Amino acid sequence: MGNNMKRRIIALAIGITLAMTLAACSKTENSQPSPSASPSESGKETGEVGEATESTESTVQPPGQSEEQASSEPRSLEVIATEDAEKFLGVLKKEDTEKLSGLMVHAENEYGPDTMKTVIEGFRLYFDKLADLKLNFDSNQQTEEYYVENFVISGLKSGKERSIPFQVKYSKKGGFAAVQSDNNREPLFDSPLIGLYPYMVRDAGKYVEALAQKDGDSVAIHLGMDESTDEAKSVVRQLLQAYEGKLDLGTTKVVPVDYDENRKQFLFDLRDGKKQSHGIAVDASTYHILDEWAQ
Repeated sequence: MGNNMKRRIIALAIGITLAMTLAACSKTENSQPSPSASPSESGKETGEVGEATESTESTVQPPGQSEEQASSEPRSLEVIATEDAEKFLGVLKKEDTEKLSGLMVHAENEYGPDTMKTVIEGFRLYFDKLADLKLNFDSNQQTEEYYVENFVISGLKSGKERSIPFQVKYSKKGGFAAVQSDNNREPLFDSPLIGLYPYMVRDAGKYVEALAQKDGDSVAIHLGMDESTDEAKSVVRQLLQAYEGKLDLGTTKVVPVDYDENRKQFLFDLRDGKKQSHGIAVDASTYHILDEWAQ
């Protein structure tokens, strides 16, 4: 009986020891973090923002306006023309003749890189620094054929502010929808330094050629006179005599001086190899030469 009691005590001790061991193991396992909670819950605790935040920001629309309405909202002519005008001015500031020529591709006259080089020279003559030029909206109007947006380009010349008109036109042929389309829109740019200046330089050069060749009829036409009249022939004869005694036409070059916005005249100096000079002007309205020696 004593032996049976000992066996029971030993068995009870073993059972208690085993139970305590199992309890300890269970406690250790419960103290480990849960794998399912580590990535996402960790992010919440540290305040990190995931892709959901970006998606929320991108879908925000103005009150009462859907995304479809925002993308289809028509832009005003002023906004569209300002974008096109700023684009032209940006290329002008870089003096990129190739890109400027590309922007003028829809113009009635041809504006190749050489012509746009002359246009740039005109702007450099009229303003001190092209990089400082500013664009301001002025007004708008319509003709039977075009939507017209008027701007002013301003800058400094010898420390004084001056400005010159700049215009953007759109044909009405395609309707307002064509103007809205960035792919189909055909802006037409114009300014006295774009549509007139290159041709004034050309005409001044042809005038000097006519003088050098003593081509009386051509000289009279440049002066806006009827070459067949006795009056025109007399004026031209006296003019050729004046040049012969005061300027060496064989070495004379045409030097652009300025554009008189008030009188609408382009001013030039005729300078010869002896450093003698004489000033003329070209009327921007008539294309006629204004020469005081022809008075």
